[in-house]
Order: sequence, then structure tokens, then C-alpha cells
Amino acid sequence: MSCDTHMISLLLQSCQKDLVKDNGYKYFVQVLGDTSMQCEYRTMAAFAISAVVNKYPMGQERCLQSGVVGTCLGQLEEPNPVLRQWLAICLGRLWQNFDSARWYGARDNAHDKLISLLWDEIPDVRAAAVFALGTYLLNTSEDGTSEMRVTIDQAVGSALLQLMNDASPVVRMELASALHGLTLLYEKQFHIAALHFSEGKRVAATNLTTSVTPTGWIHVTIAPQDSDGENEGGSTASTNIPTPNSPLSTSLSGNSQHSISNGIDSLASHAHNGELQSSSVGGPPGDLPPTSRGSISNGEASGKQFFEDLPKSKSAPGGASLGARNWYQQIWRGMVYLASDPFPKVADAAQHVVHGLHDKLRQKPQAKMIGATLVASYSAPCSPKDAGHTVKCATLGAAGMKFRQPKSGMASSAIMSRVKSELTSLPPTGRPKAPSPDPSSSGDEDDEGESSLHALSTQFCDWCCKYFANPLMKQPSECDPASPGYQQREYRFIRNHLVREEMARSCLPLSGSRINDQIFVNREARPAQLLKFHPYQPQLAVIHRNCWSIWDIEQGSKVTSFQENCTYSTAKITAAEFINPHDISFLLVGSEDGAVHVWRDYCQENSEAQKPTLVTAWRGLLDMLPVSKRVGMVLEWEQQTGLLYASGDVRHVRVWDTHKELMVQDIPTHADSSVTCLTSDSAERSLLIAGCGDGTVRLYDRRQPSNSSLVLTLREHQGWIVNVLMQQYGSESTIVSCSVGGEVKTWDPRFMKSVGTYNLSPTINVCDIHPRAPLLACASHQQQAIRIFNLERNEVLNTIRYHDGFMGQKIGSSNCLAFHPYKVLLAHGGVDGMVAIYSTERKKLSGR
Repeated sequence: MSCDTHMISLLLQSCQKDLVKDNGYKYFVQVLGDTSMQCEYRTMAAFAISAVVNKYPMGQERCLQSGVVGTCLGQLEEPNPVLRQWLAICLGRLWQNFDSARWYGARDNAHDKLISLLWDEIPDVRAAAVFALGTYLLNTSEDGTSEMRVTIDQAVGSALLQLMNDASPVVRMELASALHGLTLLYEKQFHIAALHFSEGKRVAATNLTTSVTPTGWIHVTIAPQDSDGENEGGSTASTNIPTPNSPLSTSLSGNSQHSISNGIDSLASHAHNGELQSSSVGGPPGDLPPTSRGSISNGEASGKQFFEDLPKSKSAPGGASLGARNWYQQIWRGMVYLASDPFPKVADAAQHVVHGLHDKLRQKPQAKMIGATLVASYSAPCSPKDAGHTVKCATLGAAGMKFRQPKSGMASSAIMSRVKSELTSLPPTGRPKAPSPDPSSSGDEDDEGESSLHALSTQFCDWCCKYFANPLMKQPSECDPASPGYQQREYRFIRNHLVREEMARSCLPLSGSRINDQIFVNREARPAQLLKFHPYQPQLAVIHRNCWSIWDIEQGSKVTSFQENCTYSTAKITAAEFINPHDISFLLVGSEDGAVHVWRDYCQENSEAQKPTLVTAWRGLLDMLPVSKRVGMVLEWEQQTGLLYASGDVRHVRVWDTHKELMVQDIPTHADSSVTCLTSDSAERSLLIAGCGDGTVRLYDRRQPSNSSLVLTLREHQGWIVNVLMQQYGSESTIVSCSVGGEVKTWDPRFMKSVGTYNLSPTINVCDIHPRAPLLACASHQQQAIRIFNLERNEVLNTIRYHDGFMGQKIGSSNCLAFHPYKVLLAHGGVDGMVAIYSTERKKLSGR
């Protein structure tokens, strides 16, 4: 069986009919079911079957009769990740819009077996599992309201929510599509969930009950709560809000399109404050929640809160235990959270779903305009003499506020019981009549409006098919010594070796050298916040607030300047790293909002054809704490293992495996302050060191369980730790720490007391430590000077106060300092925008 043109041709629609007509698909079914065959051949068979059943009902029916569902489910635990990936894709395509296959899977607990793949080590397998579960959720049959169906949907939805912070954007894109399918299945319930979410904390402080009335209105009842969360038995407020299916078709002017959310907000505030004696609505009408990108970002904090209420178990089999209404709210909050995703394509997809549902709340699909009428009814506490009460209703229309007297004698208990009965009798599914969520999709539907449901379309399966476009049994071209790729990589390895050798030679005569020779100076339009040398190339990354530029330090020219994440966020960049610097390097930046972005081609010139490309982005930290002195995100990259350590204004250190694109560990800091700096023992790869805002230096053993990983706390510093580094100099490893009070200490990791203490200056705001030479540079905002200290000889090498040249101007106050990891080079960024590099001798800056 060949995997060249024959296998790719199976993607064509004409091959589907031929394979089914001639029973050619049975050969692939037989190969897939034979577990004695090699995994590569079964993978090809799964790919072929997925092409046969792709959007072809006859192929789905024949493969279902051949037992493909049971065959795929029985091999989901195979060790080959590509086989697991294609088994999941095959299942997803098999039961896509084919309900018989879905119920075959339900009989074999397909959702439980696929949920176990959501935490697979391979991102593509996780994405395939989400794809299969997403098509598994969509049901077009009339028996979709069964209790079994609802239970399965809630279990799957609760499990999918656990992937909101998956580091792979491919997984999150499939997650957005799967959650969109749930919003299509339960459209009316998600209308209510959207109203709940738009109110935020003030509605959460009240007893708000919502339901859809038989006439198509959303009935909202709000009762105040006491401090214990119980209903006080006092007055209640209720309102009726038209839904897209409401028969209300009042034609109003543009200014009378009043706010649903603001109306409920007014009722909620009155109910919470006990001000329900008045018959007027206490708040001006407004607009529905805005659909701009900024509005979704503003709701990000509310979206993050739903993680606190999620089930902790991975499979989340008890998703239904969240409660029906709470479950809908959690799913909707997850979709809103994805709408502010750091990866633009994921954010755009989720925003399309959120905006689409808001549009349906604002207007009817068939009518030109819809009136927004807010009916507020207030009930006084029942007395022994009069069990009934008089309810005044205020109707907001184009002419302003009018009052009408409805039927009296309806007690508050009767109102609440009716609302609850309406909510319980609400059907658990609502089929939309306009199933075109994807702007790129045609959205075809029949004349009766009864069409199949279509979630957001992604290109994941087509992208996976490219795996078979290349020969699988042939050696990659990069392994051929005669190929250009092999030769370029060989050149880079030789270059890296020479740079490391030069570092070993340059450190020998360092004891008497002064680092004051200015070999590079340029001015940026904005002050530099961070500086980062590339280890092997003559490049310097200058990081500003939310943008960065790359300079060629040999030519003295700017290579590129890029506004990082300018469309979706204005968060300040607080960390930067070059990853894979020995080969094809990438630029990784972390922002104070917890987002991590990785860019390739970061040295391309500014043009439409060539510009930096975003490789991936995810939320490295979620629960950033509000503190008076913000640190933002602190990162430590470990090249040997591919681990990324993230901390900052949090109470833990989060460890990400970039190969698996998974969070593998959360290490509690056991500190009441922010983590200001991180360093790791790259040689032994077991020790993680964190400097904290309370002046402590904490050592963690990564081999221990997370809660018991703290092995040592060093408490000799009296102030904020500015920098800490595990310095590899000679054959020994030494911890060097510097505090804001100008105190520098060196530590032996085996002891609790410092082995050396140096007082450099009264205050230090910025500091950097050379990783392979006994050098430390520090500066403060108050003093326009840089002091360079030799840790081995316990002496100040020199102080830099002026730029080079005749009548050289005084250097500006320091914003940042950075040593080159393999050369004796020091970069300085001032508040005046000047960026300068200093060396021991000019000839040290030789190109490699």
C-alpha cells in the first residue's frame, strides 16, 4: 500500500463513491482491525477510512455496518501518537451529522474513551480528540432531548472546559468549535447564560431566576439575599425581555433600542440594596453589551473566575452535578474567555460566536427591527391581612416611561413557582434556523429551515492530511549531508562552538580589565524596558512596553521593529528569551497579563511579504494578583529540557513543557509576595531558585512533589530581590543575589548562610549578573552611573558615567542592564532612549 498519489487522491469526492460502490473500503477496514499489522499501516488505513466517510452519508453507513466505531475505540490506547490521532479523526468524521454512529459510540462509552485523550502528551492527539468530541456533541435527530443525551453533553462539555489554558492554539481552536456546537444545541439556554454573564458580580449577589415563557419572552425574577445567601422573604423584582423568537414586533426608533443587560443591572442593584418600594426603574436605558474587541477584553477578569468553580477531575464525569443553569453559564463564560485568547485566530473564532449570540439577542432574524421593552414588577412583603398585592409595571417605549395596572392578587410565591415551573419545563435543546456560524462557510439551508447544525469550521483535518503528502519511508532531507539544510545546520554548530571557545579564553585575563569601551550606541524612540543578547549571533533585542526591535550590533543598524500584539492587547512586556538559539532561533516574550507569545523570522525587514510570524501563544499565568508594585511575568527558559518556568505576581511557579505544550507542574512559592526573578541549575537540572519581593531567596527541588519542593529559604536580604542567578564559573556553581538596598550576597546551595557579602551602593534598581564570568553590573534611577563589580576579587572594576567621545554627554538614568551570555559585553538602556554596549576591548566584538 503506497502513501503517495493514491492515498492523497482518496481525499477527492469521486474516490469515495468508487470505494463504496466496489467495496474497496473493506480492505482498509480489514487492515485497521488487524492489530498484528504495523502501526504505520493501520494509520494509513484510518486515514483512508476517514476520507471515505468525510461528508458522505453512504460511506458513513457502510463503515458503520463494518464495525469501524468499535475498531477505532478499541485502539485509542495504542502507543503510536499518529495512529491515535487518526483514529480520533476517523471517529469524528464517521459520526459527523450521522446520528446512528453517534449512538453506536454512546453504547460503547465513546465519550469517556475520547475524554482520556484530552490530556495526551501530543498536542495533535488532543486536538483530534476535541474534534471528535465536538462532532459527537452535535445531534440532528428528534430524540436529542433525551436525558441520556443531556447527561453526555454535560459530561463532555465539563471535560472540554479543562482545556481552556492548553498551550496549543490548535487545541484551543478545536475547543472553540466544539463549544460553539453546544451553543447551537442549547441556544435559548445560552441566551439566558449570556444575560447572567453580562451582569457580573452584582447579579451574582442576588437571587436571579430566568426562564423562557411559552410566548418567547425571557422572564427574569430577582430577589434580594441576606448575608448568608438566603432569600430574605422581602420584595422581588421581575422583568420580561423579548427573545429572537418572541412575537413582539414593535417598530421603534434607533434611540429606543434599550438595554437588556442594563435593565437587569438596574433591577439587580435595587434588589441588592433593598430599594424596591419605588415603581420606577432606577437607571437610564442603554445599549446591549458592545461587540467591540475591547469590550471582550474588559470582561476577561470575569471570564477567568469560572476556573475556580470547575470540577478538578480530568474526566469530569459528574458534569451534570454543576446544575443545569450553572453548567450553561460555565460553558458561556469559557467561550467569552476564549474571545480574549492571546492567539488571534482563536480569539477571532470565539468572538464571532459571542457577537453572533449578542446579535440574536438584539434583533429577530426575520424582522426589520425589534422593540426592547423592559417590564419591571415589584411586590411588597405579604401581610397577614392581605395576602395579595398590587403590582405596578413600568414599560419603557419610544415615548418614554408609562405605567399600567396589571391584574392584582398574584402573590410573590405564585410568581416564583410559575417561573420555576417554566424553567424546569424548558426543553433542553433549541435548534437555530440560521446555521452559518463561520464567515467563510456558505451556510446553505433548506426552505423549511430544518437543516443540520454546523459549528465553526476549522482546517485541522486538512492540515493533518498533509502528513501523508510526503513519503513516510524516506529519510528527511535534513539528514542528507549533501542537502543545503544539513550544511546550514552544520555551519551553525561550528559557529556556536567557536563562540563558546572564545568565552573560555576571554575570561582568563579578566581580573585586571575594565569594561568601559563603548562599541555601540544608538537612540530608540522609546525607552528600553528589557535588553536581551542573542547567544551566538550579533543581535540585541530591545524590548519596549508592547513592542520590540532587533539591532545588528556589528553594523550598528536596526534590523527590524515590530509592534507585538498591538491589535489584541496593550499589556506591558516584562520578560523575553531567545529559544533554540543554537539552531533556528525564536523570540519568546511574556506580558504582564500572563500571555506568552513566540515569534519566528523576528529579524525580517518591515514589509508585507516578510515580517515576524506568530508561531504560538498561550496564557502562561492565569491568576495575576493586584499588587502595589507590579512585577508582571517572570520567565526562565531551560534549553536542554525545553521547560519554561513562569511566575511573577502569583503565588506559584508554573512549569510548561514546550514539547508537549502542556503545563506539567505548579510549584507553590510559599511566599506572601511576588516572585521578582527566577533562575535554574542548567547543569544538574534539579534546582529552581526564586527571588521574592519580601527579600527571601527560595530554593526548590523539582524532583520532589510540588507541595514539598521547597527545600531552603535564604533570609539574609532585607529588601526586594532585584536579581538572582545560578552562576556557572569554573567547576563550581554559586548562587548570586542582589537586593534593592545595594547588598550582594553569594551562596553555596548546600548551606543556609551566605559565603560572601558586598555592599555596592545605597540603592539598586537594575542589576544583571554574568552567567559565566564573576561580573555584576548595577545602577539606580537616582544616580546616572553604572557600577561594574568583580565578584572574584571583591572589587569595583570601573564606573561608567559618560558616553564616549569628546565632550561626551552623561548617560541617562538606567532602565535595564544585560550581559552577553558568552562574551564580556554589557548593554545599557536609559530612560532617554539611548542604548549602548560596553566591552573590555573593541576587538572583542568580532563577527562569527
